[in-house]
Amino acid sequence: MLLRSYFLALVLLLLGLSACADPYIESTTELESSADTTGPYRVQSVVVGSLASDSIELLYNPTDSEPRRYIPIVMEALDEDGRAGELFVASIPGQPAGTAIRYYVRVLRDSEQVAESPVGGDVRPFILNIRP
Repeated sequence: MLLRSYFLALVLLLLGLSACADPYIESTTELESSADTTGPYRVQSVVVGSLASDSIELLYNPTDSEPRRYIPIVMEALDEDGRAGELFVASIPGQPAGTAIRYYVRVLRDSEQVAESPVGGDVRPFILNIRP
C-alpha cells in the first residue's frame, strides 16, 4: 500500500511538472521559392505543450533583414477537439516578384517569447523567394 501511494505521488508530480514546461515547436512549413505573386503563402506549425492562453504568431518581413520590421500574424489553431491545439496555421499575403520574405514562428506565454522556429528566428529566419 505504501509503495502504491509513492507511485501515485510520483505520477502526480510528473504530471504537474509537464504542465509547467514551456511549449516547443516541433515543425514549421519551409516554403519553397515561387513565382506566385498573389499568395497567400500558407504556413503551418506543430506546437507541442501550448496552453490556450499562449499566443502563437507567424512573423514575416518582406522588406529587409531588420528584426524590428517583422509583421506579426496570430496563427489559428486547426484542432477543434476542445483541447489545447497543436496544429496552427497563418498565411503571408502575396508579394511582388523579386521579394525575399523572411519569416519565423514564435510562441508567447505571458508576453514572453518561450519558443521559436527556426531557432534564432528573427536573425536566421526561413526565406521564401518570389521569383520574377
